[in-house]
Amino acid sequence: MFECKTVIMRRVANSLAGGALRRGEDFSVDIENAKKQHEMYLKVFRDQLNLRVVVLDADESVPDCVFVEDTVVAIGKKALITQLGHPTRRPEVGLLICSKNRRLSKVKFISFGKTIVVTKLHKNNHQAKLQTAKTMSQCIKEEFPEIQVFDMKEIDPNALMDGGDILFTGQEIFAGLSKRTNKAGHEVLQKVFHPLPVRSVEVDDELHLKSAATLAAPGKITVFTGNPGAKQTVENLKSAAKSSYDFIDIKGKSTFANCVYLEKDGKGIVIHQPPAKEVYEKLDIPTRIELDTLEFDKVDGCLTCSSVLLSV
Repeated sequence: MFECKTVIMRRVANSLAGGALRRGEDFSVDIENAKKQHEMYLKVFRDQLNLRVVVLDADESVPDCVFVEDTVVAIGKKALITQLGHPTRRPEVGLLICSKNRRLSKVKFISFGKTIVVTKLHKNNHQAKLQTAKTMSQCIKEEFPEIQVFDMKEIDPNALMDGGDILFTGQEIFAGLSKRTNKAGHEVLQKVFHPLPVRSVEVDDELHLKSAATLAAPGKITVFTGNPGAKQTVENLKSAAKSSYDFIDIKGKSTFANCVYLEKDGKGIVIHQPPAKEVYEKLDIPTRIELDTLEFDKVDGCLTCSSVLLSV
């Protein structure tokens, strides 16, 4: 259920520092450090875990484009292309270029539109032939024929969703009701991923559901309850749950409780922030990887935000 073979990521736009959406204080972003941390994240997947990584070039017109998780909800062999909750971010779902290169591909955007021409560069930097780029939905269908792709806005134009509001546990899907995700989005989610049950969770003052809770391992959810909004969100999550979970409270910042769980060859792997090391060491997970991406915390970014995990 959590087996991962491919990871989709997107480069950091220089415009992230000044143009990314923020909920709170306007912290100064060290863009070079952000890029360095993102590159280390990529290398964990590509070099340490030996997964296929598809890397999209940054688009300076959408500063938040590195947070690719919000654009796609992928479970098993189904993928739902979302309609992002904030209008300025919706162009992010306009393109997705994937390469059949097993390890790493870079894609250079030449223009933006329904159909564009791109130059694809492989790891050895030899220029490949020109390729036509289409919408995200079309590209996933063509690159990953095993995946059944659905487009949220085609199913219901009023539906809104950020992928950061979706928490899949293996038994059920928790879907945050937030400023970015609405009830119509939940209804589309239920249609697409039926018969998996969708549990609606009110998100109280947090950006996304995953700002307060993520899956650390099957049956184990790490949570942050360090402010009233996060605490209420976690209580709402517990009330919505129909399966049994161990809820593990992590102190400090909400980003410390956010982690990436996946499996390779049936063995569990969790990627987490270094300050939460002692908590994750107590969990019965075969592989634990520490990774510092806290530069993105300044623009409300967590570990899960910058990757989409695919089972194919």
